[in-house]
Amino acid sequence: MQNVNASKNQKKYADLVGVMIVLQSKINQYLEDNGIGEELDHTKTGRVIRESIMMIEEVVQELSSDAKELVKFAYELRRQDTEDRYSMGFLSGQVKPPTLVDIIMSNKWSTQENRMTVD
Repeated sequence: MQNVNASKNQKKYADLVGVMIVLQSKINQYLEDNGIGEELDHTKTGRVIRESIMMIEEVVQELSSDAKELVKFAYELRRQDTEDRYSMGFLSGQVKPPTLVDIIMSNKWSTQENRMTVD
């Protein structure tokens, strides 16, 4: 029974990380296409983008309050973010202490070996 729960938990984090990456990717693309840097205008689109960014930050903050959940999330994040496009942005400032972010970032998913490796 424990393996079934572990499998469901892994799928939950796989789905969560997948959605977060897609959302951040769309935000990045919109900002790039419209020549917008860090500043967002006060239009409806700007508000939606700010709220989406805050939602991602809140999810990571909540997960970081429970070490077991953070480890599961971080594993899945590093497994899916093989090109290091999103991990630092999701973790930095949300996970404390910053040394923990460094430890998480030192883990890389090896697609060739199909496992996590450490730098």
